[in-house]
Formats: sequence, C-alpha cells, structure tokens
Amino acid sequence: MLKLVAALLILGLVGTEAYVKRNYGIKCWTCDNARSHGECRAQGQLKACGWTQDACQTHVRHDNTGLYYIKGCKSSTSCKNNYVQNNRVAFWPVQCNLNRLHTVCRCCCGTSGCNMRQDGCWHEGIKPSCNGAALQIDMVIVLDSSSSITPERWRLQLAFVSNFVRRFNVHPEAARIGIYRYNSGVDIATEIELKDTTNVYKLEKELYSIPYNGVGTLTGKALGYAVSDAFNISSGNRPNIPDVLLLITDGISQDTVVEARNELRAANIHFNGLGIKLEKGSIDSIAQISGDAGMSYTNWQGKSSHHLEKIIAKNIHLQHCMCGARELPEGVGLTCSDNSHVHGAGTVVGASCTYHCLNDTFFKLVGTNPSTCGSGGNWDTPLPVCERRQCEPKPRLPPYMERECTDEFYYGSSCTYTCPSPAVKLHGRYNGSSSITLTSPDDCDEQVNVCCVPSECNALSLLDLVIIIDSSSSVGTFNWTQQMKFTKMLVEKFEIGPDNVRVGMFRWNANIDTESEVKLGDTVDLTTLITKVEYLESKYDPDESGTWTGSAMMYTAKNSLSEAFGNRKGVMDLVFVLTDGKPSKVDTGVPGLKSKEGAFNYVAQAERELSATGAINVAIGVGMDNEEGEQTLRTIAGGNPNHFYKAKNFDALITDIDGIMTTILEAACKNCVIEGYVPAVDAAGLMPGDEESARVATGGLVDAAAEQGVELPPAAEV
Repeated sequence: MLKLVAALLILGLVGTEAYVKRNYGIKCWTCDNARSHGECRAQGQLKACGWTQDACQTHVRHDNTGLYYIKGCKSSTSCKNNYVQNNRVAFWPVQCNLNRLHTVCRCCCGTSGCNMRQDGCWHEGIKPSCNGAALQIDMVIVLDSSSSITPERWRLQLAFVSNFVRRFNVHPEAARIGIYRYNSGVDIATEIELKDTTNVYKLEKELYSIPYNGVGTLTGKALGYAVSDAFNISSGNRPNIPDVLLLITDGISQDTVVEARNELRAANIHFNGLGIKLEKGSIDSIAQISGDAGMSYTNWQGKSSHHLEKIIAKNIHLQHCMCGARELPEGVGLTCSDNSHVHGAGTVVGASCTYHCLNDTFFKLVGTNPSTCGSGGNWDTPLPVCERRQCEPKPRLPPYMERECTDEFYYGSSCTYTCPSPAVKLHGRYNGSSSITLTSPDDCDEQVNVCCVPSECNALSLLDLVIIIDSSSSVGTFNWTQQMKFTKMLVEKFEIGPDNVRVGMFRWNANIDTESEVKLGDTVDLTTLITKVEYLESKYDPDESGTWTGSAMMYTAKNSLSEAFGNRKGVMDLVFVLTDGKPSKVDTGVPGLKSKEGAFNYVAQAERELSATGAINVAIGVGMDNEEGEQTLRTIAGGNPNHFYKAKNFDALITDIDGIMTTILEAACKNCVIEGYVPAVDAAGLMPGDEESARVATGGLVDAAAEQGVELPPAAEV
C-alpha cells in the first residue's frame, strides 16, 4: 500500500513541463468539440473529476473547417503520455502544429478550473503586432444572421470571430471591437459597442450571448448603421485611430449597397468582407461593396477558418498598423500626408512625413526626406536632423588680411575684416563695410570679394607688365607701325627699372616670335626697353597670318610670367593683350580640331590659367565693335567689363591712350594684392608714410597722370 501511494505522488506533469501533483477532488472545465475558446466557456461547465482523474486537460485539433476544443478531466499519467507526443514528428515539423491540417495538441494543468482560460500548449509564432507594439484600431464586426445562414454556419461564425479577435490585443487603449448581427434589421439589443471593450474574455462571453434568428439580408441597411451609429463617437469610436469594418455574410444583399459603400469610403472606414460558401451573385455583391479600396475574402468554403483568421488578422495589421509618433530632434518640424502632425497621433501605413528645419535660414536638413510609414508600422528611414549651416568650403583668407568671426563660419556669425599694413586697405567692392553677417550662400561667396588692395595706386611705379601684340597679316604694315608707336608711348608712362616696372613683350600670329621677345628680366631702363621694342617692331612680316590668341595667352602663363623670365614674387602681374580680331578656329588647343567655339573655349582656359597665378588680364581691341569682337575681348578679360577697351581703329590707339591708361590703372589699382606684395612695396621704397615713397606713389603718380592727361579714380572709390 505504501508503495502505491509513493507511486501516485510522483506521477503527472505540472503545466507543460513538470509532473501534475496528485490532487483528489479536483474540478475541471469541461466542453466537447467546441469551435472556439469562447464557445467552450459559453457552453461548458466546471465538473468534479473522478478519484483517478487528478489533472485537467485541454485538447485542440485542426481539421478542414477549423479548430475543435475538448476540455475535461484526465489522469496525470495519461496527461503526461499525451503531452510528450506534442513534439514528436508524426507531422512536420511536429504533431502539435496547428498551422497544418489534421494535427493535435494536448496539455495539462493541476488545479481546479485551471483549464478554463488555458488556450492551449501550441506555438503558432509571434502574434501580429505593429513593430512590437499593439495595433490601435476601432473594429466593428457585422454578422449575417439571416435564415440561410443555418444554425451550424452561425456556430462557425461565432467560432471564427472568437478565435479571430484573439489575434488582437483587445483593450480600451489598443484594439476596441464592436459586434452586431443583422438580417432584415439590425439587432441593437445585443450589440456590443466599441466603448464596451475591456478584454478578450469579456468580449467572447458577450459574443456567445448574441442569438441566432430572423430572416432577410439587408446588408446595405446594416452597413449604413455602422456609419451612423457603430462608428459614432458616442459608441466609443476614437479620433485619429483607423476604423475597420469586417462583414461576414453568405448571400446577396436584398437592398442596395452602393450608397452604404460610398458612405463607408467618405467616413474613411476600411471595409473587409468574408463570404461563407458564396455563389456567383453573392461574390459579386460583396466585391461591389469592397471595391478597389477594401479587402474581400469571397469564399470560405474549402478553407479552414483557422487559416482565414490568420490571413485576415495579418492583413489588417499590415494595412492599419500606425507608425508611432517619433520624438523629433531639436529644431525639426514635419508635415504628414495624413495630418498626423496636427493631432499628434501615430502615422497610418502608407502615409509619408516630410521634415524641415524650423529655422531654415540658419539650419539645413541632413538625412533622407521624406519618410514613409511602411507595412507593420515601420518607418522606412531614420529621422533626419537639422545641422547648422556654414560656409562650405571654408572661405580662404586673402594675403595681408585679418579676419575675426563671432561664431566661426556658421550662419549668423559676423565676420570682421581688416588690412593692418599701411601698404593695403580693404577692398571697396563690399560697399566699404568691414564686416559681413553670414545668412546665405551669397554671403559666403561674397567673402571671395573681400580682400586687401593697394592703399595707394602705385602701378606706374611697381608692376610686372607683359604686353602681347597681335602681328597677324590683317594688321598690315602701316597699322603695325601705328600699333608699335602706341606701344612705345604706353611704356613711357611707367617708371621703368628692375626694381620698379618691368616690361615683357612679344608678338604673335600663328606662331610666337621668341627671337624678338622681351623678357621681364631684361628690364634695365626705359632707353634700353625702347631699343628692344624697335627691334621687335622690325620683325613684322605681313605674310605671317593667324590669330592664335589662346596659344599666346597660354605661353604667357607658362613662360612670360615665370620666375625664369624675370617675374617677381609679390609684384602685381598685368597682361596686356593688343589684338584686332577674333581667335582663329584652328587654335583650340586640340590638334586637328577646328571650331569657333573651341577657339573661344581655349582663350577662356588660358585666361583662367593666368588668373590662377594672380595676373590681371586687360584686352585692347582695334575695330572690334561687332558681337564677335565684344565676345573676344570679354573672354580675354575674364568677363570683367572694366578690363577691356575698344579702339575704333589703329590711329585711335594713339588718340585714346589716356582712356586706355585709365583702364589699365583701374584694373591694376583695384585688384586684390597677392602674397609678397607688401615686402615688394617696401623694397621699392613705396611704403605709405615715407616722404619719398609718398611722393613717388601719390604725388608723383598724380603729377605724371596730370601731365599725360590720365584721369585717375578718386581714392575713396578704390
């Protein structure tokens, strides 16, 4: 006897993983072949077990129509033997796998009534969710209770709904679910309203209190009630939460559904229809209600309700999961296509949100924009952020300038500029102001124009001047003489010397005459220079043709302004181009290419090469008043209208020399100084403040200009 008692004490499982303790007098919830948990609780009862039955079992099997639930008393030994079979490979992957037909799951517990809420011991995967959060939804389920449904189909409907709602988190703050039935009218007496939602167990109990009776299938009327009453705020409908209607019916509506369908769409109620063994006409009816905007599952026949529960629940989650409202980074605002930015709730699937910086002047948006709320309530991109705008790249600091910014180069910062050396002053192009407040890309670009210029115009006393002279056949012998006379008059206006103004010079056509070329390093004095100019003049050949302007300018950049040719560091470089025609089409810089556009592009390229070295380019055109002449001169001068001059003819070179000198001085004296300028001014004895340098750089220049009839710009305009 003692051995028998000892054996009885160790038999059975507790729950699903331990032995059930022997417990005489236990009571278990009992139901037989219920179609859902809810039906089992609604129709089952708590029964006392026999003395050999010391455990409660839940038995669930899956057949062609759905799930069956059997609950009752069981001996702990039998429970153990049944339970261990759950994970055996009688079916793939195991016997307890309700995702497949003809499978079974059994599990036990060991206290009175413990199996009443025991849903089962199987694993169907993770319940649908919104990125791990519960779906917020207001859903109304409408049940057809017409005579054609039959009691058996009514039972299937209730079982379907009972198992279906378990796939949602039924809660006042998550999924609110309302249910009512209809036939020739709507049964409001047994209606479960959205506001009645507490939990799934209460909902199932109320579901199985809804009776089945009546005739007629006025589906249009039933759907109209959903719009006017079931989804009304007074019935518990929440603003800014997706509204979903699920209709279950087996027949053709006996009234029109078009108006109700339009009302559903107008109210933004998303329709889902489930048909039970529908014939063709009935399928057309439910599809007519669904239209393009809804989901319809038109034939229950041949499909397990268990699978349909999963499919419909999953689709509803995918359609209506809301992407949660995200905490925006500082300074970021948004506008969403579903206006969720107004009411502050989550954003519905499919809607997109466009982000912006609240202070767009001083901040820029960095990141992907817009973001879309994807299926399952997942945002497709991370949140963008607002970063402070700043000048990019960082503005360079020109020679001899000092800059102080209140907040580096971020927008809103104020940058103050000074030119401390007495040899230079702040460029007047920035309206005479010494500071810039950064508020736009234009302000960043404007800093390029802020630089130091000569404080006193000393171009007549300190300059590296290269004159390149067009000697093509179009000039002619007589005009060549006039052109060279002008050139000698021009150089005589400068203080020529190795420590003052150096002059380089060459003539060009299709070739560059390097034999007669005058190099900057050859400069001794004015007399020696004039002798070299006269030799260059004698080399003109009227049979030499071609106006290879681009090549001549390229030669200047690579050779004439090189240190080897006598160019000095810190001294301003001025290239003076004297021509009477547009560039030759063959001079494109590309062998074999002949093109007007290519020739102009080559001139522009050469101009950029010269400008990159800090050289100032001045063009003097003879008889070039036409459009192509204007284009030629503007291209040589880098687009600066103040850096070219048009003479009517070769005689006008001589008569217009004062105007030409003004153009040269305007270009030389208002241009940004280059590195080494201040030491060069000091070495030349032209530093302002010194009596002798003041005479040379100011009074001497003014006197010389007055003698030559040159009108200098006022100092205040520099």
